[in-house]
Amino acid sequence: MHFEGDTLQITANTPDLGRAQEEVSMTFEGQVLDVAVNVRYLLDVLQRLGQQDVSFEMTGSLKPIIIKGVGDDNYRYLLMPVQSK
Repeated sequence: MHFEGDTLQITANTPDLGRAQEEVSMTFEGQVLDVAVNVRYLLDVLQRLGQQDVSFEMTGSLKPIIIKGVGDDNYRYLLMPVQSK
């Protein structure tokens, strides 16, 4: 995931299946940031939240990410990034 300005660029690369890329509008505060995560874990969190708007709180590309629904402080999920090649 590439966080910059008002756009989140999501890129997935699987040697057997190929490469996919998508851009999503967002609100971002901070410096440009690239974060790699296991997509299965990220999808699991997003499905469990079941919300359209989510918040990612992070301090660096290899630091833990706290994910929660916007306006919902009942649940917080911790996602650990992975080191990309």
